Amino acid sequence: MKRFGNEEGSALVEFAISSTIFFMLLFGIMDFSFGFYSFNFTAEAAKEAARYASVRGSCYDSTGKVTTNDLPDCGVTSDQVQTWVQNMGYPGINPSTTTVTTTWPNGSHLPKNNVKVVVDYKFPLNIPFWRSTSIQTESTSEMVISN
Repeated sequence: MKRFGNEEGSALVEFAISSTIFFMLLFGIMDFSFGFYSFNFTAEAAKEAARYASVRGSCYDSTGKVTTNDLPDCGVTSDQVQTWVQNMGYPGINPSTTTVTTTWPNGSHLPKNNVKVVVDYKFPLNIPFWRSTSIQTESTSEMVISN
């Protein structure tokens, strides 16, 4: 009977099992927090990119005449907006997995027309003892071209 009543080492086994679950939960919470951070990044990046494109949307006024604009990059293109977002420099964000789609719903860069920016970001989710996957975050912002 004494042989089966010995509990030496049981605390070590209990600690190993409970610490594995605890650390998996802890790192999972931290990783999901980074996921929420990436969602906030896409929302902020879409808003700022739409503002960037609306301010630099056109080199023309509402009558179609060329304006003398102080901005050197008026008449912005989709590629310029994507480069601008990827160079924002948010810590922890991988710019290579960021996709920016810029459209002009009215088909015109003239003032008083809209510009629409969609930012997509794939956040890699790495939870210990869990399959590697990614969270797709997307945000859309639309503004009126001001000049």
